[in-house]
Amino acid sequence: MSVVFDWNPEEFSALVNCCEWDDAVIETIPIIKKGRSILEAGCGTGRVVKYLSDKGYTIEGIEKNGSIVEQIRQKHNINIHQGDILNIPRPDNHYDYVLSYGTIEHFEEGPEKVMAEMKRVLKPDGILIVTVPSFNLFRQKRYTKGDGYYKFMANRTFYEYRFTPDEFRDICINAGFRIIRDIPISHMDGMFHEKLADVEFKNWKFYPSKSCLIINDEYKKIPFFHNHQHLAICQKPA
Repeated sequence: MSVVFDWNPEEFSALVNCCEWDDAVIETIPIIKKGRSILEAGCGTGRVVKYLSDKGYTIEGIEKNGSIVEQIRQKHNINIHQGDILNIPRPDNHYDYVLSYGTIEHFEEGPEKVMAEMKRVLKPDGILIVTVPSFNLFRQKRYTKGDGYYKFMANRTFYEYRFTPDEFRDICINAGFRIIRDIPISHMDGMFHEKLADVEFKNWKFYPSKSCLIINDEYKKIPFFHNHQHLAICQKPA
């Protein structure tokens, strides 16, 4: 069982524009190469697919919510398809890159099966770029974890897991990947979600106060202190 999201198609342009300041996308662009095959697994509205396609990358997306896929495809020239990322309809060793932003944490049975499926469709030496919510140092002090991954609930219903840095690294390694680099990202999101300072969010963009900018810069000096996301760049063995 996984969480299925809904979006407002009218916000598509704003979602595409926010790729300009999205840390995950910013970290991705120096890694991927034009002319190589790319899949975004769990692409939502396809904002990243559209953004990277417009920059000349060969990318397609797969998304479970068939309604949003159909609505977006009717209005935009975009290569996204309805499907389940636990059963990606492509042969083994198909893609040069797989991108997965904020997706694997939404499987209540855990991230292991979807990690295995993304590895399956990657070519040998292929690259997975994956992000998850971080159970960072601030959250570790604020919330009780218990056994296993920290489970974040919304209205008493499972929403997502949040992983400590070591848990996420172990997930990548146990899936058979070599971690090339892993870093904390989305620090302003952390400021907003945990209400650490005065920051407004509208039209898919943050508007922090001056004091928020100062506090954020200081907190960023402590690795994995308040980042909302953890990004890993992983390679499938040859």
